[in-house]
This record gives sequence, structure tokens and C-alpha cells, in this order.
Amino acid sequence: MIKMANVTKVGIKVVIEDGKGNVLLVRRKFDPGAGTWDAPGGLVEFGEMLERAGIREIKEETGLDVKIGELINAQEIIEPSLHRVLLYFRGQLTGGQLAAGDDAAEVKWVPLKTVSKQQNLRPVFVKVLERIGA
Repeated sequence: MIKMANVTKVGIKVVIEDGKGNVLLVRRKFDPGAGTWDAPGGLVEFGEMLERAGIREIKEETGLDVKIGELINAQEIIEPSLHRVLLYFRGQLTGGQLAAGDDAAEVKWVPLKTVSKQQNLRPVFVKVLERIGA
């Protein structure tokens, strides 16, 4: 019998467009998914509201300030050692200076119309891009 992790973690991801037809990508520095490209975000801390977690994680990972918008997608991942719920929201850029932070190996703006051709996208993020018409 496979032993499952006894904790479910909630992750928040924010799809940020710059108003010029680009979307922000982050190359993950650590597992799960090290080296893959995804929307920026991270784990919700105990007792933290989702919106606050999204704002905090985006600032830590990219240096940018955002306003959290609508929920785009909810995805549940259950593996032998991991149970995670990923929530993807739209985000509106409100300020800050773009720079790769704590969990990000690299950050970059990519044209929304070509982002689906980006190599090494995280599979769950591909589904989100399809939902927003990329």
C-alpha cells in the first residue's frame, strides 16, 4: 500500500498580463516542476486569505505588485507523496520592478499569442493557457 501525505497544500498562481499582449512566466527553481515555466505563485500559508497569499507570492517571486482578479482554473494533483490544490487567478499589474525572487530561477514576459509554443511549460499551466485562449 502506498502511503499518502497527510497534508493537503493549497497553491495560488496568478496569470499576469502587461496590457501589451504579454503574459508573465516564471521558471521554477525547485520541485515540484523545477525547470518548468509556469505562472508565478506559491503556497498559501495557514490562516492566510487567498488574495493576500497571491499578492505576497507575486511580490516575493517577481518583485511586482498585483491586484487579484477572477478565478480561471482549479486543479487538484494527487500523487503518492503530494496532494495539492492549485488555484489560478487573473492578476492585474499595479507596479513594482520585475526581478526573479526566491523560488524563481528566471522571469520573463512572453507574447500571449505565442506562449503555448514556449518550451517546457508545466502541464497544468498548459490547461490554464487553453482556458484563456492562448
